Order: sequence, then C-alpha cells, then structure tokens
Amino acid sequence: MEYVKMGKRGDVVIPMEIRNKYGFKPGDLFKIVDVDGVLTLAKVKTEGELITELRHLGFLLEKEGYDREKALKLVNEVKSKEE
Repeated sequence: MEYVKMGKRGDVVIPMEIRNKYGFKPGDLFKIVDVDGVLTLAKVKTEGELITELRHLGFLLEKEGYDREKALKLVNEVKSKEE
C-alpha cells in the first residue's frame, strides 16, 4: 500500500513504481469513480487501444466458433442483462 499527499492545487502524484508497473505516461487520461467514499482511479483507454482489444476479442470469438451473427447475439444478451 502506498500513501500519497494532495498538493495545494489538488494534485496527487501516482508513485513511480505504480506508473512503471501499469505503463502510465504523462498526458494519460484517468477517471475517478466514487463509491460510498472509496475512490477508484482507472486509466481511460485510447481509441487505438480499444480497437486493438476488440480485434483480439474478435479473434478469440472466431477461434471458439462464433461468426458475426452469433457474436452480436452474445453482445446483445450481455447488454440486456446489464439493463
């Protein structure tokens, strides 16, 4: 566990060990989620990173026998469960 201190302008420095571990770079965008006073910091992925992940997911689905129609059906089932 690391402790950090907030600066006068609200800045919080992410320790170098954590930045290196997750590959955080200056200019990366983060979101902060507040759940009952517990703050979670998550890096927002770039469009390029998301496209790469989606291509990989498509490859994995294809490998498991999913064609486009079957994959879209699966996505819609997951989305309906979230609503």
